[in-house]
Amino acid sequence: MEQNLSIIIPTYNEEKNIGRVLLQLTSQLEAGDEIIIVDSRSSDRTAQIAKSFGARVLSMGKEGIGLARTLGARGAKNAVIAFLDCDVQLCEGWARKVKSHFRDPELEAVGGLDLYTYGNAIEDLMYNTYSRSVFALGALTHALLGNFWVPSNNGAFRKDVFLKVGGYRAFLCEDFEFTKRFRPKKAFYDYSLVAFLSDRRFKKDGFFRTVLLWVISDLEALFGMEKKGKAAGYKSS
Repeated sequence: MEQNLSIIIPTYNEEKNIGRVLLQLTSQLEAGDEIIIVDSRSSDRTAQIAKSFGARVLSMGKEGIGLARTLGARGAKNAVIAFLDCDVQLCEGWARKVKSHFRDPELEAVGGLDLYTYGNAIEDLMYNTYSRSVFALGALTHALLGNFWVPSNNGAFRKDVFLKVGGYRAFLCEDFEFTKRFRPKKAFYDYSLVAFLSDRRFKKDGFFRTVLLWVISDLEALFGMEKKGKAAGYKSS
């Protein structure tokens, strides 16, 4: 049985990007699907643009991207929820791929692969080698230990299962912290479920500095020393 889909996107001052991803999504979605924008009180036209595409807009303060995603999940009307960032380009049939997986009534989560296409060839190779390696490590860890890590900007879950363990919290690298609490009965890593991301964070802070921050944050989460997302300046964008 086909499952309707609720897609959740956190935003903050994303008027330059939000229209592009919503145009992609509206061409892929079917009756009963929905898009939820969780906006951290943008000062630009983000919310207005989202509404013009038929998205439902929820508002919250700058409390961290993890809590923004979880607020969207709580407000979702459908049993299957998926998370994206607002600056992605989606592979062909992204929504159809997600929904097809959840025809299996026992499946509780699906993870997709993040890739980058906005740099030069050397940067793309560097970014995507890193991204593929992390994704493969997540799949291996799940196979061995049962914990389920996927990037929080390209993953889908059964809503009740996601919320039962508390959803994402206000931590830097909220997806890794979530991994400690989430051990689905059945999950799948789909290498063809690709979201092409902007490399703007790498360009802003530097590739190695950004990856180092993520690694340190993951280690802190592993040992129970997580930094709060708001305190770490991690906005919903």
